[in-house]
Amino acid sequence: MVVNGTVNECDVCGYTEHTHVWATEWSYDANYHWHACNDSSCTEKSDYAAHTMNPDGTTSSCSGCTYSHHVHVWADKMSWDATNHWYECTDSSCTEIKDFGEHHDNSSDNLCDVGTCDAEVASQTLSSLTITGLGTPAEGAAVDFSVSVAEDRYGAPSVKWNRVENLKKNTSTALGEGATFAAEKMYNVTIYVPINSKDEISESMTVTLDGKTIPFYQTNAAFDAAIKTYEGSNTVYMAKNLWTTSQRYIIVSVMYEKLGGTHTHTYGSDWIETSAKHYMMCTGCGQTKDSAYHYDNNKSGLCDVCGFDMKYFNKNATASNTGTGTATGTHTHTYSTDWVEDISNHWKQCTGCGAKTQTAAHADLNNTGKCDVCGFVMTAEAGHTHSFATEWTETFAQHYKVCSCGAKNEIAAHVDLNNTGKCDTCGYAMTTLSNNGIVAATGDSNAVFMWMAAFAVSVMGAATTVLFARKKRKE
Repeated sequence: MVVNGTVNECDVCGYTEHTHVWATEWSYDANYHWHACNDSSCTEKSDYAAHTMNPDGTTSSCSGCTYSHHVHVWADKMSWDATNHWYECTDSSCTEIKDFGEHHDNSSDNLCDVGTCDAEVASQTLSSLTITGLGTPAEGAAVDFSVSVAEDRYGAPSVKWNRVENLKKNTSTALGEGATFAAEKMYNVTIYVPINSKDEISESMTVTLDGKTIPFYQTNAAFDAAIKTYEGSNTVYMAKNLWTTSQRYIIVSVMYEKLGGTHTHTYGSDWIETSAKHYMMCTGCGQTKDSAYHYDNNKSGLCDVCGFDMKYFNKNATASNTGTGTATGTHTHTYSTDWVEDISNHWKQCTGCGAKTQTAAHADLNNTGKCDVCGFVMTAEAGHTHSFATEWTETFAQHYKVCSCGAKNEIAAHVDLNNTGKCDTCGYAMTTLSNNGIVAATGDSNAVFMWMAAFAVSVMGAATTVLFARKKRKE
């Protein structure tokens, strides 16, 4: 055989075979390097290996071959113009940028609050808000918390869903990730869209949600009037401007008509009781009927209809009796040392009769994300995603699920509709009146939307009606 370049030829018969002659120079792509065969028709590679890169300033070179590429080293300070800001690469020959976006001044100091941008921000007049991606509730469907805003001027939106438990009594439960819609229930969604504090809102402001035009109310009175038109059998759309202590928003809220379904009400044989009223409740959906105030014409100390023991509360129950009734007889209030909480308020509760004292709304004046008084987690820390325990945490009055950060979800008072002596939800032993928890709240239909004015409060919890259950009094 005689070698001739990349060909090996037999000098007797003329048989030939290919012989690799490897190039001395490296070939490479963005990830690997190798030596190619000098025969351009040969695709074999020698010394094929991944690059071992060694960054040095704005250049990174492979230690095994001659490959190198540019490395972005971004400036510490943003660059900006009158409208936008961005980070530039410190290599003057590089024209790439990152984090390009519009100025936002949420701190009302006329300076952009984004990253390291200090550009002066001029106010604008907002005339449109376009939201997409929400969809509508449907039985069995997952609750969706992601929407998009078309206009660049606004901040990232947040979505809060609530299930309305009782429209008359203004009780609702906040829904978390993984929740699904159920038949025979009413739902409300509120979308919070941050805006710059100095921006003006046009009198002809146009708000659309998934293609539907939403009425924008310039005054709270008009917004409240729209709320009052909701009866559960209709859907009400509304939007308005909202200020909190730290942020300004446009909120878009929808109260959906009750979802249909094949549900048939099944009312229990036992009365459900509060300190003021009694009623029957459907065991499947919570619908109530035969609601009436307690009365004791027989002067027995018990309600003549349901047998509720009235000795711990005012005997002449009225619509204003919300569970803070005056103790009578020999009962003396013994209030809990720990706070009892729902999504909006905290209070101390009598362990003997359920009466409340020191009721007040949560407040976070120290900007710690927690209520200054009771420690209720109102806002998650930046970057934190709540992950709630599967097991219930219980107190003498409530049960709830807790995140590792201390936030609470599915807050509700104990209820024993089955008369087993234990809470139907968490199994807590309810051996005394105190374990029957919190008396239902009262008020007008505006209270259904109380959560709108408390966006800073964590929505991973809810105030729900707490009920007393006992056997129907025998005739």
